[in-house]
Amino acid sequence: MEEMKEMEKMKEIEKMEEKKSEETTENKVSEVSKVSKVSKVSKEQKIKDFLSKSAEVSKNAFSKATDAVQKFSDKSVLKIQIQNQKSARSKKYTELGELVSELLSKKGADIGNLSAVLPADETLKAIEQIKKVQKEILSISKDIKELEKQLEAK
Repeated sequence: MEEMKEMEKMKEIEKMEEKKSEETTENKVSEVSKVSKVSKVSKEQKIKDFLSKSAEVSKNAFSKATDAVQKFSDKSVLKIQIQNQKSARSKKYTELGELVSELLSKKGADIGNLSAVLPADETLKAIEQIKKVQKEILSISKDIKELEKQLEAK
């Protein structure tokens, strides 16, 4: 009988140990599950963070590239404007040279005796034409200097 009591006690102890073992196993499974969930959340968060940072870096790079292209474009426009003004000025110098040459070729005139060779009204008209072209040349030269200053500032 005592043996039976002992056996029953042993069975109860075994049952209690089994119960503890099951509870411990359940706790471990629960902990692993929590860690797994945290790990999934952590991985998802890492991916989100990575994509967010990548988008930010891309946005910054694109912004810098846009600024560089805009700056290049602005400089190119100014360079073209400068070249066009220089070309216009060159044409005016040619026009001025033609005026003076035409005046000097009349009746063997030179700058010193122009008024003696040409009638007064023709001389005045020629001088006005020359002054007009000279003013245009000065205006174009000022425009060129202003454009060059703008180009240097960029």
